[in-house]
Amino acid sequence: MRKRMQRLSANREEGAATVLMLAIVAVVLVLIGFTALLGTASAARHSAQSAADLAALAAAEVHLSHGSACAIAAQVSELNDAELVGCEIQGEFVVVRVRVPVAGMWASATARAGPG
Repeated sequence: MRKRMQRLSANREEGAATVLMLAIVAVVLVLIGFTALLGTASAARHSAQSAADLAALAAAEVHLSHGSACAIAAQVSELNDAELVGCEIQGEFVVVRVRVPVAGMWASATARAGPG
């Protein structure tokens, strides 16, 4: 009888390690996915900032030559795979806002350029 009780007790715990390992693997996979998403978002943010900086510099150069600064900002943004969402002339300065799509959302950036 005692041997039978020991076997029943051992049978109830059989497979517990498998369930535990599956839970650990699931947690690790979720963490890897989250880390990849953060990396993608960070890269998109840097891309948006680069596009905004370049668009603002180009727009400021054209603005000082009395050209169409915001049209140039839109072209430069598009060439950098970004969407121009705002362009303001503030005296001698140009402020540009762009956005870049990332994982169903947007990464945005603002840049200001002018003389000096």
